[in-house]
Amino acid sequence: MMKHLKRFVAITISMVMAFQFCINDFYLYAQTGTTDPGQTEVTSESESEPSDSTGEAAEETPTSDIGTPEPSAPVEEQPAAPVEEQPVTPVEEQPEVASTLKVEFVDANNASVKETVEQALTSKYVKDTINLDELGIDINVEGYTLTEVKDKNDNTQAYTTETKDFVLTGNVTELQFVYTQNVQTDHPEDSQEPSTPQGGQEDQNSEEDQEDTDDEDSDSQTNEGEDESADSSKDDELAYPEQILSATASDGAIITIIAKEGALPEGAEVVVEPVESDSIAQIVEDALSQEGKELQTYKAYDITILLDGEEIQPTVPIQVGITGSGVTGSEKSLFHIADGSSKADKVSVIDSGNTQTFSAEGFSIYVVTGSGSGQGTISNRYQMNVNDTVNLAEDYLDTGGTWSVTSGESIIRIERQSGGHDPWYSWRTDPSATILALKEGDATVTYKESGRHGDSHDFYIHVSEDDGVYTVRFDANGGEGNSITWDVKETNITLPTAEELGFSNGDKLFIGWSTDRTGKGDTFISGVQFPDNSNHDAVLTGDETLYAIWLDLSVESDNEAYFYIRKDGGIAFEPAGYGTDLYYPLGSAKTLKGELHQPIAINNNLTAVEANLKIKPTNEQIQSMLSE
Repeated sequence: MMKHLKRFVAITISMVMAFQFCINDFYLYAQTGTTDPGQTEVTSESESEPSDSTGEAAEETPTSDIGTPEPSAPVEEQPAAPVEEQPVTPVEEQPEVASTLKVEFVDANNASVKETVEQALTSKYVKDTINLDELGIDINVEGYTLTEVKDKNDNTQAYTTETKDFVLTGNVTELQFVYTQNVQTDHPEDSQEPSTPQGGQEDQNSEEDQEDTDDEDSDSQTNEGEDESADSSKDDELAYPEQILSATASDGAIITIIAKEGALPEGAEVVVEPVESDSIAQIVEDALSQEGKELQTYKAYDITILLDGEEIQPTVPIQVGITGSGVTGSEKSLFHIADGSSKADKVSVIDSGNTQTFSAEGFSIYVVTGSGSGQGTISNRYQMNVNDTVNLAEDYLDTGGTWSVTSGESIIRIERQSGGHDPWYSWRTDPSATILALKEGDATVTYKESGRHGDSHDFYIHVSEDDGVYTVRFDANGGEGNSITWDVKETNITLPTAEELGFSNGDKLFIGWSTDRTGKGDTFISGVQFPDNSNHDAVLTGDETLYAIWLDLSVESDNEAYFYIRKDGGIAFEPAGYGTDLYYPLGSAKTLKGELHQPIAINNNLTAVEANLKIKPTNEQIQSMLSE
């Protein structure tokens, strides 16, 4: 009986365990989505506990030993089986790639103070952090103090001027560093006076008890730095107010500069001088010819901003207006010629008749031009004195036309005119007009050819009030010494030395005098006649300004030069015109190269020419060129 009872108990326990394993197996499958391998192992251990609780009964019942492994197999293998159980973030939630970091450097007016940096990033994602030092991005700007850092993508990002690690907030993260310009004052210590007592007390406390006051000292120094930065920014704003400057050139043109806050320091002044130079006329004439236009009139002005006698440039672009230049033509343009450049850059200009307005980032020579597409060229310009007459006659004009004063009716008057002989006759005369100058100013005379499609040709006339006395002004042009003025009556002069006028310029070598302050035009040495021509009978016909030209041999800039060898062995008197066939290499080939200390014109001064040669062609190079 007991034997049968034990067998019944063993069978019952086996059935209970089998039922329990089935329940556990179902539970495991139901919980697969949230169960990890660690949890599965705990569950397996708990399932083995009933086997331990059976004691000898479990050993006497082989059926339970046989059935137990089968339900336990899926428990161990289950976590890795289903594909949908990958413990990774869904594809749509992958972090966004951060490919580019863009860093802008601007002032308070959003004007650039340093070139923008665009840095490509690799293996970076949005919300990652990057360090500018590790990327090699320098945030220091000479002459400026960093006052603010912004994230243009996310304005909730809060950064200080000391922050080095930044959060990537987009595929292209745009950081903007804002600066204020440093201003030097005669008493820089004054700006620190408000913080001196507090800083001094803290330093004293620090010396007395360094360990107890480290934290306080650090905090106070931070506040002190913030106060000084705020005071500096305030000083900058006060030192660079919004202002309007103006100056009148000797030809009557008015130059007006409108500087917004932060552009120019308080106390700045504008100086303007008209510039008359054949080289400038040629430069702008070449620029217009590339547009299919012909230069008719022009006025060039050398505009300079000074502060305490020193030339400065605006920190941001400013508005400039040139009023009353007297330039006429069917189309007006504006060109900028940088110092030392032989190229004219066209400037966007608003032409309102008598005034040309434009934006300028820096100052040197600006040229207002009048142009047209007809045959009228710069050669159609005439200089007259009051009560003088001039006869206008050009052989390219078709006969049968009429003359008229199209501007400046009160300045000039047509005394006589002829449209030329009728073309039906076998002979003809050129159309002509006699012009009488009435008063000082600028005027235009137009010849209109006959017929519906006849061309118009303009002649430009400048009338001066002539008292027979002209002014020659000598300018030290950066050297020591005040300008000297000579009054000359209808004759010429012998040019003085700089020393005779009390001019000097340190170790720089005096070259001569030029009507172009940059030294790019003709330069005349001391002791020669001015003005001069081949007959040596030229006389002054108007006021002149002559600038001292200095050669600085300490300049290390590279100015490439090309050398030519005259075939006849002679040295031409400069300035002179001659063809390229008189020189080797032929056809102005740029074979022999060297360098100059300064790109200036030196005429009739061989000592100065040689001194300006920084690198000359070698004898081997010359011999090689001649043998070709």
